[in-house]
Amino acid sequence: MGVPTHPVLVHFAVVLIPILGILAVAYAFFPRVRPKTRWAVGLLAVVVPIATLFVKLSGDMLLRRLQDRKLVTPDFMPRLTDHQSLGTMTLYVSIVLSLVALALVLVLAPGAEPSSGVTLVLRTSSRTGTWTGRRSAPCWTVETSSALRLTDLGSECC
Repeated sequence: MGVPTHPVLVHFAVVLIPILGILAVAYAFFPRVRPKTRWAVGLLAVVVPIATLFVKLSGDMLLRRLQDRKLVTPDFMPRLTDHQSLGTMTLYVSIVLSLVALALVLVLAPGAEPSSGVTLVLRTSSRTGTWTGRRSAPCWTVETSSALRLTDLGSECC
């Protein structure tokens, strides 16, 4: 049939990148979906940059082949160069998105709720505030008046 692979492969990136983005946002902000989507986010975070790399490489090969066969007019070449730079940018974006998604999978435990765990007590010269996260073990007090001091409160505050 002679169909170039680039138009076929580009659909992987067009479909998988938005799916990874949506799943990563859901994984980050909705703890209830984490147990169900952890494997999908992790798998897509590995597959998406590889698929995007193949799309980019196939596009570069297609452009070279069209140039070698003299099928591209000089007037159309700037459009193809712009398209090629969009492919490069998409590759970089997919890599960053995948790294963020992998970090989310590794850092956020499935089913974690922000209502128990480590308590971070933040004291300034006039106010005291607390933040509670979902990690177990040490409790810290951060005091900032003129200098920053970090104190381990151990089991006193948790």
